[in-house]
Amino acid sequence: MTREGSTHERWQHKPTLKGDVRIWFYVVDHVVYLEQVHTNHPDETK
Repeated sequence: MTREGSTHERWQHKPTLKGDVRIWFYVVDHVVYLEQVHTNHPDETK
């Protein structure tokens, strides 16, 4: 993930037991930035 000229490691969190929900985020210093939130796995919506 690149933001304002700096590259950051992007992370994925699956907060539900089934793992259908995905939250993509990255961290800068002590701040968490949410990049994307999907309520279904992208392959299930095809």
